[in-house]
Amino acid sequence: MSKFYNVPYRWLPRTFFTNVHWILRCIFWTGPKNLIRWAPVIWLDEDYDWSFLAKIMQYKLSRMSKGFYRWGHHTRAEKDSRRMQICAYLLKRLVDDEYFINTEKAFPTYNRKGTLAQHVAEQDEELLFTIMRKHWRGWWD
Repeated sequence: MSKFYNVPYRWLPRTFFTNVHWILRCIFWTGPKNLIRWAPVIWLDEDYDWSFLAKIMQYKLSRMSKGFYRWGHHTRAEKDSRRMQICAYLLKRLVDDEYFINTEKAFPTYNRKGTLAQHVAEQDEELLFTIMRKHWRGWWD
């Protein structure tokens, strides 16, 4: 019988030192890197508008996409990376909100530019949330 019989597996010496390693890594490496990396995004954040949430999501998705493309360990990593890039791009388009300007450039003589611009924005929203709804739970590596 092992002397560790009544001790939970997570407290065995090998696992204990592995846990300490991960804790120290988070405290001294990952945490400060994240603070520096996210500081410009969070510094400009406000709580009153959807566009700030979209900017945070755009930044997170673009970073995840780069990571999946470089170090993805599952078979669909490149496809997931591409889907994340598409979502980040759609979020950027929604935040920039240049639909009416683009409609004016494309159709200078069309009378209902506002309606067309609103329709294109709604299509972008629908595509964004369709991709996210179908695939976001599988975006882990």
